[in-house]
This record gives sequence, structure tokens and C-alpha cells, in this order.
Amino acid sequence: MCIREIVATCLVYAGAATVAYAQSTDFACPKAGTVEQRAVSTITYNGPSPSDPTICMVTNRAGKHEQRLYNLFLLSDMNNTASALAPMKAGLSDILSGRKTSVTFPGMASNGYIEKDTWTFVRKEPLSVGNKTFNTLVFDREVTADPRGRSAFHGHYMIWIDPAAGLWLKNELTGASGSTNMYPQSYR
Repeated sequence: MCIREIVATCLVYAGAATVAYAQSTDFACPKAGTVEQRAVSTITYNGPSPSDPTICMVTNRAGKHEQRLYNLFLLSDMNNTASALAPMKAGLSDILSGRKTSVTFPGMASNGYIEKDTWTFVRKEPLSVGNKTFNTLVFDREVTADPRGRSAFHGHYMIWIDPAAGLWLKNELTGASGSTNMYPQSYR
């Protein structure tokens, strides 16, 4: 066997090894009219952006309209650009679709600071919220804040998403250092 055949075989094996959950679940923004009630806030979903199905239109608890990439990352004038969104979209698309089991990408926060985001698929799991059960994907998410910022935040989360419904249903902050101000806490 020549070296070219060995390398080709290794690449095929490596490509196959990155897909741990073969059933792809496509992401969809929550349907227009969906209302999410949390302990201290209510969010109303207005469907996907007409120009990009990965951007969800939301009315927040203050009644203001927001756009969120994959219903997670708040978009602003600072990060709603092609160059800022490209690595975030590619990474989240790869991990949510099952093409990869781990991704790392630079994520730009709505204030313009760049964070290092690493996502690792953990498992599929049914999750009950109220009287409804959702088919979720569970991820470990590690966030490292931009060193130019004041928080010096570094945190690990376990997060549950139902990609078909576009809802991030549970978030557990499992470890953190630095200031957690401006970073999500645990919720369900």
C-alpha cells in the first residue's frame, strides 16, 4: 500500500469518526406566536428572518424587537455582519446538524467583543418541561471571554436544545471564573 492510499484511508476514517450522532436534526426558529415564559420574563417569537432562516425574530421582555442567531446569540450593529456571523454560523451548523461532534469558533458578542466558543456534543436526551417532553441534543459549551474585556470570564455550560422547535430549554453553568455579569446563568 502506498503512502497516498494510507493517507486517504486515514482521512476517510477521521471523517467518519467525527459524526457521533448520525441522525441530523435541522434547526428551525420557534414558530411565530410561540411564547416562552421564564421565571422573570416572557419572550414572544416572530418566526425566522425573511432573509436568513438561522436568525430568529424575537420580542423581548421589554417589548423590543431583537434578532438572535440560532435563537441564542443576540445580534446588534456590532456583530450582525457577514464577517462576524460566518464562523458562528458554520460552527453551530456543523454541531447542530451532527456533521461534527466538537467545534471551536470565534463568537462576536453583541458588544463587539470576541469570545472563544467550544461546543462538544454529549448525548441525545428527552427533556420534560412542564407537561411537554422535547427531544433534545445536549452539549458542553466552553466560553472564554475576550481578554480586552473587563470580565475575564471563562465558563462551562451544559445546554439542552430542541433544534426542531428552536428552543434552548435548559442551561446549567457548571463552572466559571471571572465575572459572570453579561453571561447566562442557569435556567430551565
